[in-house]
Amino acid sequence: MSTIDRRDLLKTVGAAGIAGIAGCSGGGGDNGETATSGGGSDGEETGMETTTPSSDPDYHIGMLTFSMGNAWFQCFARSGQWYAQQNNIEFTISDGEISTSKQTTDARNMINSGVDALIMSAVDSNAAANIVEMANEEGIPVFSASAATNSEDVPLYVGFGNRRAARRSTEALMDQLPQENGEPSGRVAEVMIEQNTFLGRARHEGFQEVVSQYDNVEVAASILTQNSAQEAQTKVTNLLQSDSDIDGFHAQAITTGNGTIQALDNADMLVPQGEDGHVYLTQIDAGPQPNQFISDGFIDYCTDQPVQFMLPITINYMENYLDSDPPEDGDWLGDPGVLPSVGGEVTSEDLRIAGELPQDQFGVNIWQNPVWAPSPIVEHPEFPLRAWFQLASVEVTPENANEPWLWGNWINDALS
Repeated sequence: MSTIDRRDLLKTVGAAGIAGIAGCSGGGGDNGETATSGGGSDGEETGMETTTPSSDPDYHIGMLTFSMGNAWFQCFARSGQWYAQQNNIEFTISDGEISTSKQTTDARNMINSGVDALIMSAVDSNAAANIVEMANEEGIPVFSASAATNSEDVPLYVGFGNRRAARRSTEALMDQLPQENGEPSGRVAEVMIEQNTFLGRARHEGFQEVVSQYDNVEVAASILTQNSAQEAQTKVTNLLQSDSDIDGFHAQAITTGNGTIQALDNADMLVPQGEDGHVYLTQIDAGPQPNQFISDGFIDYCTDQPVQFMLPITINYMENYLDSDPPEDGDWLGDPGVLPSVGGEVTSEDLRIAGELPQDQFGVNIWQNPVWAPSPIVEHPEFPLRAWFQLASVEVTPENANEPWLWGNWINDALS
């Protein structure tokens, strides 16, 4: 990734606005066919895509996404699509469009079409329980990925460890601050996304757990946004106008990080790492724009999600589950013994995700580094699902921000 003019990059951030990262579109690869199908009620278009492998598929899995509206969700869905193609699985993706009713309709259509299993990134964790019940009644198991479902009938959830990632990125911020008697000292601000979601709360709690350990670190402001870059920019600008003596910021997401950078620039406080006047910034979630900011020294550290592994891992376990025989004395649709159990840990030696399709398509081995590992298997603190495969975070720093396997560095080229 080449270094570009800071002003040009900031103009790009302004254009991206609320989404934080640009939306992309993509299609199937050379080894299969991708079709957009209708099939909604009254002939309405459902926005589904089905990828069929070159030989008779072993299974047909439906993927109910939260959205396909930006690069992150495209990477999430397409990585699963590519992995399914390579493993002889027919794979249907639906765009939930951040709509509970749309996701429910898509689920019903997939069930009626005869899919063998569903994987869901829930738009609404509570409402998604109805989809699980509807599918189970037809003998169709449901796993969750990326966004959890509030149901005890979900055998496996594969998702990011948000609290753990927040702790690590906050520790990185503490490491950057001036030291006083061997401990960090300074004034910091947290730029948050909405706190009415488990994700937002977990990221805030992880930040608080670390900061509370240091008596000489003051949280000067806790800025709440609705996951909006524009709102973050406005509120951080207001803070800097009344109190510019801030040593560092911790941003909970791409949107709040982008807004913070724009506010610092508007206040003539955006200075690269290593130069006088640099304001420290760490955040959760990287991508095309954050990777550039990290490379250029405006973001010091980022914990990112191993998004290109989420669906491949989930598909791998779903295939094993479908291959298994249900226990005679239980309600399970497969044998839970083939799934990782709470209290364990899965390493890259236990599970290998690989494939040549992305390499053949656009020259990058997106699965070359098993950055998802090690992943502890834990209980979910709020939902009764059976096991949470808690993915490790990817550390993105100025030293590795240009690595080609980082999803933010290949996604736009791969899906153009």
